[in-house]
Amino acid sequence: MLQNVLQNELKKSSKHIPYTYQRNGIYYFRYRVPKVIQQATNLPPILRQSLKTKSPIEAKKQARISVDLFFNLQEIIMAKKRHSAITQGLISFSSSLGEFRFEGSSLEEESKAVSEFVDKNSGRLGAVSLKTRKEQASETLPQVCDMWERWQQTWGDLTDKESKARVRYMDILLHLFGKHPVDITAKQADEVMRVVDAMPKSNINPYCKWSQAERVEAAVKGIIPEGHRVSSAKHALKVYQGFYRWLKTEHIIDTSPFNDRRYQIKKGGVRGAFNIEQVQRILDFSVKCKDPNKKWMPLVMAYTGMRNGELQRLTKSDIRCCKATMVWYIQVTDSKTVASSRRVPIAQALLDLGFLAFIESLDEGKIFSVSDKWLTRYYSGILKKNCMLPAEDLQGAKLSVYSFRHTVTSLIRSTGVNVAISTAIMGHSSEGGTHAGYTHVELLCLQKLKQVIDSIPYRPKLGD
Repeated sequence: MLQNVLQNELKKSSKHIPYTYQRNGIYYFRYRVPKVIQQATNLPPILRQSLKTKSPIEAKKQARISVDLFFNLQEIIMAKKRHSAITQGLISFSSSLGEFRFEGSSLEEESKAVSEFVDKNSGRLGAVSLKTRKEQASETLPQVCDMWERWQQTWGDLTDKESKARVRYMDILLHLFGKHPVDITAKQADEVMRVVDAMPKSNINPYCKWSQAERVEAAVKGIIPEGHRVSSAKHALKVYQGFYRWLKTEHIIDTSPFNDRRYQIKKGGVRGAFNIEQVQRILDFSVKCKDPNKKWMPLVMAYTGMRNGELQRLTKSDIRCCKATMVWYIQVTDSKTVASSRRVPIAQALLDLGFLAFIESLDEGKIFSVSDKWLTRYYSGILKKNCMLPAEDLQGAKLSVYSFRHTVTSLIRSTGVNVAISTAIMGHSSEGGTHAGYTHVELLCLQKLKQVIDSIPYRPKLGD
């Protein structure tokens, strides 16, 4: 009788050992790893591990040791964060008891509240430094303006357009936080992006006559009418992310405030695609133009879907013939991303129009000698009116010269070709999946790519 009671008590106690469970009599340790430890290690959210014992006493002992180890690890990780005192404008710090934040009418009032709290709970919190993050940063980290000058020296082979864009967007960051240490907060990054979204368009009156400093100051005050503001801040965000990515590679900071921001920027309108009838009108108009830029630039875009910048940077040497297949193609190299470097077969329709003869007549160097904004202005000022093109497609997406790219992409994919073929022609980044890292577009047969290009249904009319 006594033996049965002891056995029942033993079974009952074994079922309630914290952080354990049994399988086939063997005890297993199960622990929900704190988020702070997950972020600092590669441990999964839930840790399961066999304790390799059937003894409840031994299992309880091992579980307690394991939990203590995790508690100590958590304390070590949090101790490294306690020097961060100013978070989103408030004094705060982390401890094993959780995140504590103190808000007062002044920094002195907040510091006093922290001191009193730490004194009362020093046994559980351990040593806490009350030095603010701002004070530490000023001692150890360089200012934004200093690192901006160093970053400029690393740019290398940027185009004049790319360099000016970086300077223009960095002027905003420098205006707001140029004299601050580089580890600005996510809240301050939000402030930068709000100002970018409120910036005026620099190509309309009176803002085109203002200095960049005047435009930034007006955006800070929020006095620019909504209709006069920039349509998208995504390019500015890429510059800021690039700047802080460089700071990380230089081991100056560990995290980017622009990756942790909460403010959602304006991304501009969705771009639409021309329908076949609209492209046909553009081709019929372009083929009659005497100016080679007005003739060939729209024609090439209609059969390649090349980006504006890719087309404008083409040189005579980029027009090549593959000796193995005898297929003429355009070598796109100076482009947006690594995936954008590609070989695009020249459509038979362009060859029939005398594209190779036009290339042969040129001197070495750029094929199209136009400014960066020429194609965009030519579309809005000439093509749109003469070809009776609407401002938007049927879905309400904006039509522009970039719509050629959307049209070609849609027509290629409508043929049912696989993603690798579409990527090889259009130069899109990998769309992921198991085979993404194993598809090398340079190995795809140019003849196959040309067949896809030649399946594009529109053809320019050579009549009156």
